[in-house]
Amino acid sequence: QEKWANLSEFDKGQIVMARPLDQSISKTAALVGCSRSAVVSIYQKWSKEGTVVNQRQGHGRPRLIDACVERRLALWSDLTDELLLLKLLKTLMLVWLERCQKLQFLKVLSLLLTFKMAAQDEKESLLQEETGAEMLKNSEAAIESSKKKESKLILYHWTQSFSSQKVRLAIAEKGLQCKEYDVSLPLSEHNEPWFMHLNPAGEVPVLVHDDCVICEPTQIMDYLEETFNDEKTPKLIPETGSTYYHRVQHYRELLDSLPMDAYTHGCILHPELTVDSHIPAYANTRIRAQIGSTESELKKLAEENPELKDAYISKQRRLKTKLFDHDNVKYLKKILDELEKVMDQVETELQRRAEETPEEGTQQSWLCGEFFSMADVSLAVTLHRLKFLGLSRRYWGNGTRLNLESYYDRVLERPTFRRVLGHVNNILISAVLPTAFRVARKRAPTFIGTTVLIGLLGGATYFAFLYFKKRLLVS
Repeated sequence: QEKWANLSEFDKGQIVMARPLDQSISKTAALVGCSRSAVVSIYQKWSKEGTVVNQRQGHGRPRLIDACVERRLALWSDLTDELLLLKLLKTLMLVWLERCQKLQFLKVLSLLLTFKMAAQDEKESLLQEETGAEMLKNSEAAIESSKKKESKLILYHWTQSFSSQKVRLAIAEKGLQCKEYDVSLPLSEHNEPWFMHLNPAGEVPVLVHDDCVICEPTQIMDYLEETFNDEKTPKLIPETGSTYYHRVQHYRELLDSLPMDAYTHGCILHPELTVDSHIPAYANTRIRAQIGSTESELKKLAEENPELKDAYISKQRRLKTKLFDHDNVKYLKKILDELEKVMDQVETELQRRAEETPEEGTQQSWLCGEFFSMADVSLAVTLHRLKFLGLSRRYWGNGTRLNLESYYDRVLERPTFRRVLGHVNNILISAVLPTAFRVARKRAPTFIGTTVLIGLLGGATYFAFLYFKKRLLVS
């Protein structure tokens, strides 16, 4: 056990940080690896710099001067790869403690409660995360158990995936119970062997129901409509042969034919064509490096998994061809101009619906009628993606398509949409935090105590921003 004079700046900082957060002297000494007397000496010495209410109870709030914080931040340059995340979290906890001195107690408490709620929201997802082999085993077990129990839907998806968003909204609109598993694209989980066995194309979403595995989003939504068609389940596709049926199918095919991947990758690579985009700035400079690393990763996986070699090689070729086209600015401008014609057609159809219900106070119709249909699912998610990419001002935010603008505003207020997709355009909430928790769980050592919870949440969030600079979403 070291004496206080031999302790490092990090260890001294841990002592000063842990005592005000009700960490006992014994636990603090065990955490740092020093004697109890060293804990008392260090804390008493440092706490004299601030206003002390009760040093023995650990309620003093020591003042950490800027020079001390800067020295701790400078230690980043000396960190080894093995201890990077651990020491990063320690440093961030010190910075967090310094900032807390400037906050009122109630504001600090509110911040902690917010982090706690975020942790609880992710708890179930983290507990369910398993290794590739285990997840494949569970998916097979789910198929077998469904024969004995009530049938159960299982959806493998990624929050930022456009196709996944359509399927999730359709499931919510039909009011179906579904177990969802996040397949993180930034962590390349969609390239792992267990997922490639489910879908050789290596793409989300994938729906598992009984002994059926459906991999294409349009087929998934058709399957849901055909399978769950009792009187208590809302219908998103009208009866075959009706006027509404042909109208819904027409707009489904029109909207589903849009090259959304090209819009997404093209706007990331050429942000000059967008306005008020939600895409992080670092995405524009890192995606090309990510493309190269993904190709290398697929090649390596093909060598390590001979039974999936053809699937990996095929995906590598598709990815290379697709992203080559998406980086062509002339092609991007061409398809964006063609999208204008589609938006004009949708605007005209919405105007017809408005003329059918001209009286004020009458319930407004959706794209194909008074009911929310599968065509509305496609249109709602399409508009939300265009908003995310920074294209909303071009297509409806400039006052040229008032019906489309009004429609999107109503979509945002729809309860099912708000519950399922309300936060997907917020990268921090929908992608960074979930990925941060996964990275922290996989890479960080196990810690115990309130201090670690605060540091883990704050540090994991910051670490995820750094991680996303290297692992950009590429489907």
